[in-house]
Amino acid sequence: MNKKTIILTSVIVIISAVMLFLSGYYIRSLIVQEKNLSVVPTKDPNSDPDTTDFGTNGSTLFTPNSYYFDDTVILISKDEPHYTLVSTVSRTEKEDSTYTQNTRISFFNGTEWKRIIRSDQITDSAIKNNEFVENWTIEYDKSRVLKQSVTGSLNVKGVKVDFQTGVLENEITIRSLPGYTKFMSESDGKLTINNQSFDAYLLYTRIYSVDASELITYNGNLGLLTDWIAFWDKDGNFYHIDSTSVEKPIPNYQTHSIGIYKSKDGSISKTFSIAINRDKNIPPQNYSIQMGFPISKLLEFNKYNDIDKSPTDLYSWHMGNIKNSDGVGLVEYISE
Repeated sequence: MNKKTIILTSVIVIISAVMLFLSGYYIRSLIVQEKNLSVVPTKDPNSDPDTTDFGTNGSTLFTPNSYYFDDTVILISKDEPHYTLVSTVSRTEKEDSTYTQNTRISFFNGTEWKRIIRSDQITDSAIKNNEFVENWTIEYDKSRVLKQSVTGSLNVKGVKVDFQTGVLENEITIRSLPGYTKFMSESDGKLTINNQSFDAYLLYTRIYSVDASELITYNGNLGLLTDWIAFWDKDGNFYHIDSTSVEKPIPNYQTHSIGIYKSKDGSISKTFSIAINRDKNIPPQNYSIQMGFPISKLLEFNKYNDIDKSPTDLYSWHMGNIKNSDGVGLVEYISE
């Protein structure tokens, strides 16, 4: 073997080794990415407002490129006194790839609202049981295409509150951004209080983010005014309104309005034209809302109970049950 042949052979061996290393590294990177992107979690005034995390001075407090998952269930018993559960479990990734799980539960027991909040440090994005969440289980359809059901068991200051959803089809899309993807599912459900079961209206919301820094956090400096409404009429139709005006908008939080109508047969219409009239009380008690074309529906209702959810006196944040002669629902109101 001559000198040139030896050199050429050596170069080929070195190049082969380098390519083997790079291909191995590339495959490993793909596996890691696939592992991260295939995480399936089991559990802002702007989604269910109960899911907003408030920060400071309009700045985002989430780590850039971190994951965020949020599950919220709302149930209102169809019969009086319209027992109501609003429960949220959010999971926010930290710099060390562990998560902070925030649990927030609001429960109307027929007489008054109870509210509990808890924060836990967890290892991954799946919902973990704690003092208040005894179980939160999501069952996915075998097809893995937009269908699932959820059961949960909560402890609300000594009251055992269980819930069961119907089939959730994620039929209502609200946002579709890498940093903020949001699906809502409306169905019948079952609300069980101390082993006594009630048929209930149900709304389930899921939020995903692959860059949680795009989620808005604020603490009373945007000139915010939000009305968030979920309403069911006696015929089985569902109405949702999310309307926010922002006097001092920032890139990832602007004035916006959306109205949803889901008929009892499952058809869905959307409008981005919403006109809201409310009384001057803080929080308002009486509403008149015109939903624009193609829904073209006037909703009028009054709010008959209230829970103050604001963690600071810099703004007002209230939630309560609403009703009229035709149906029942829930309203959230935030103002600075």
